[in-house]
Amino acid sequence: MTIWTISELRRSLQNRDHRPTSCQTWLADIINGDAHVSVALKDMPRERMIAEFFSAAVAALLGVRVPNSYIAAPQAELAHNFENGSLSKNDGATRLFYASQYLALPSFADDPRRLLPSDMERVANLPTFQQVIVFDLLIANTDRQDRNLLVDGERFVPFDHDQALFGLHWTIESLQAKKFSPNQSTLDLNLMWCGREARAQLINLATQWKQIVLEGQANFAAFSTEIDISPIEQEGLMDFLVSRAGILPTLLESRLKSLPYRGYGS
Repeated sequence: MTIWTISELRRSLQNRDHRPTSCQTWLADIINGDAHVSVALKDMPRERMIAEFFSAAVAALLGVRVPNSYIAAPQAELAHNFENGSLSKNDGATRLFYASQYLALPSFADDPRRLLPSDMERVANLPTFQQVIVFDLLIANTDRQDRNLLVDGERFVPFDHDQALFGLHWTIESLQAKKFSPNQSTLDLNLMWCGREARAQLINLATQWKQIVLEGQANFAAFSTEIDISPIEQEGLMDFLVSRAGILPTLLESRLKSLPYRGYGS
């Protein structure tokens, strides 16, 4: 993967606060030759960067729309703005950062369809909304707030996956221990708006994705990046994905049964 250059930090998108999971995020510009992209740039630890790239690779495998991902290094005059980042595997001196294409779209938090039960039931039947729910279960994302789900008409675009793999700081050992466990995120509550038809659609999608992962694993290029990922980590992440996919319909059925139905239909 090409390393882009951070050419400008335009403004803060999120400052660190009291939460241990928060990170500094900027609206920034990155360049590579004549190419220029506006991105959300994150100052975060290596393992959370890997979680982002892993999630984006899974999304590509399944045809889920997410913002494009990049690796970027700051120009010398910008380096003092950063605290974390990952050491480059090439020279050990360059700090690398995760960047995702900045999409000027409203978030689901500001969507008026969230206000009326009848509208939420309709949203629950939209294919791209259902994709987000099943996708988060597959990658064990614990932080799908309604503010990190963008709305593009009838399409939903998830972003911010650094708390996939059960959140915070994953290890191979933690993935082995938790890979068959359900995960919960704030978006799960929207499952309560899913009636009989929507729930059947979700189970069908989970079954389809199970087959896609199991049949496509041999050709799955996890995430070729400039971050130094060991063969053991590569193998552990692949094992996690295949294991989760294998029980994805079961995990979803269990989650659906644990939540009551809030709508007025069937």
